[in-house]
Amino acid sequence: MMESSWPSLVAGVATAFTAILYARASLHKLFDLTAFSGFVEDYQLAPRAWSKGIALALALGETAIAAALVAPVTRPLGLLSGAALLALYAGAMAINIQRGRSYVECGCGGPVQPINGATLLRNGALALMALLGLVGPGEGLGAAEAFTAIAGGATLFISFLLAEQMIANASHLKIRH
Repeated sequence: MMESSWPSLVAGVATAFTAILYARASLHKLFDLTAFSGFVEDYQLAPRAWSKGIALALALGETAIAAALVAPVTRPLGLLSGAALLALYAGAMAINIQRGRSYVECGCGGPVQPINGATLLRNGALALMALLGLVGPGEGLGAAEAFTAIAGGATLFISFLLAEQMIANASHLKIRH
């Protein structure tokens, strides 16, 4: 591998991670749209009657982001949209934390997690990861480099799942004590 391909490889890993993240999140929401609508309603940022429509729009938006990350021509838009949506979610969390409503479930698609500073930091890190996908063209990788990028993205995603579970466990321990 030539040194000049490092930016492409980094972009490929970040893009693969972000695509997996959004595919999982959208499937989680679409498979239980009723529960996700309840999470949207719990944030109390829009009229209650809009919760189902907002939930469906968010789930479909996440699906569109995951799909956009697959094609090189739409990849930059997918990465920017993904980072923006994560920032929007973090903003919704921050508003509720500021209101003293930290018992609200984040609704992100993993283990049950009440919103808190850790979920805000997580979303910030995920948004930065999406933006990292823009550091290189992310295309023109050879077969071995493409495999490495996908494997790297999948490995990062598994690490993310482990960290997400630890955050959820810490939240439960705080509630018990």
